[in-house]
Amino acid sequence: HGPSMSAEDELAAFQAEIAAVETAAAAEEDTGDGTPEELEFEDDDGTWYVWDRATRKYKPKGEDVMAAPAAAPPPTWSAADMVFQDDDVAIPSLNDAKKAVAAAKRGDDDDEPGAEPKDPDGAPKMSEMAINAIEKEKERRAKREEARRANANGDGSGWFDLKTNTSVYITGLPDDAEVDEVKEVFSKCGVIKLDADTAAPRIKLYRHKETGELKGDGLVTYLKEPSVQLACTILDGAPFRHTMGTNMTVTPAKFEMKGDFVAKKRSGGKKRKAAVIAKQEAELGWGGFDDTKDRKKTTVIIKHMFTLDEMFSDPNFRVELEEDVEAECGKFGAVDKVKVFTTNPEGVVSVRFKDGGDAQKCVTAMKGRWFGGRQLEASLWDGFTNFAKAGLESTEEDEAKRLKAFGDELEGDEDD
Repeated sequence: HGPSMSAEDELAAFQAEIAAVETAAAAEEDTGDGTPEELEFEDDDGTWYVWDRATRKYKPKGEDVMAAPAAAPPPTWSAADMVFQDDDVAIPSLNDAKKAVAAAKRGDDDDEPGAEPKDPDGAPKMSEMAINAIEKEKERRAKREEARRANANGDGSGWFDLKTNTSVYITGLPDDAEVDEVKEVFSKCGVIKLDADTAAPRIKLYRHKETGELKGDGLVTYLKEPSVQLACTILDGAPFRHTMGTNMTVTPAKFEMKGDFVAKKRSGGKKRKAAVIAKQEAELGWGGFDDTKDRKKTTVIIKHMFTLDEMFSDPNFRVELEEDVEAECGKFGAVDKVKVFTTNPEGVVSVRFKDGGDAQKCVTAMKGRWFGGRQLEASLWDGFTNFAKAGLESTEEDEAKRLKAFGDELEGDEDD
């Protein structure tokens, strides 16, 4: 047996073997070798690919493959690029811009020490920022002036149109025309607006300043704008009276601003004004009814339909009751609305029909009828009773009873 190798000899032999392998790999890379064994092959879809030595990748046979572009070199930075330069430009104020414009208008060309630089034509040099500020100020003033004259006709006469015009101007009225007569004629086209202070119709008949006699023209203000177009369509060219030989002219009103506008101080409380507005709005309510019909003749009041205990013991009771009443009363005619007055101690329900005859049928059928163990009372609405408020007021006696009951309850809690 030959001499055995030591551990150091074995390690040296292993390192020499690794070095030989690395050397062979490096030589192969230097010679550009590394070509795969299979230089061409057919893909599953029938396409043939060949190995391209220049790009070291497979490409479809017969096609050229562009080599990948070389990477751009990394940017280089100098020391100057790394230093912050304070090049902020001060923004001139509007006053500075105005001063520059004023100086340009004066033609101030004295070259004093410390004076602003000037252009060859003698005007002070302004920065681009100052010029833009001046232009923006001009645009703002132009828009403000345009807005001020937005309602003007452009003829310089001072007449202007309202954005929402509800008034008509009338000519051709007789010398003895009265406000009530004008109201009767023009109410055919809509609800005439009432004055919030006096509750009088907004109708003005113009008079001669010297004699006080009517001039034959006037102004009527409606509550809603569509009435203006309707009046111009129907009444323009029509006679004010059938016996007159002349006809009226009715056109949308125009107004003239004389002097500065001063808000008119109005007297009267807010509640009274609100009542006037509510009255006019009520006149607009149609809801499927003929305007010539009285709601007192189409609304049926039925009492004893429920008790307050029934009403407040079940949250769905009111809805179910309305549905039952509408279904039952619908047998007499078209029902427009059913209203349950939940706080009324008499258990009142109102039913509004589209026709007065159907309402009368309902009254006849429901009067004396039994419902839920109670005998019903049915009648037409009187036109003024507010059943929604009934039951909300309390007398002093009721208040005293409630206070006594509350005190007894507190005393009972203390005894416990």
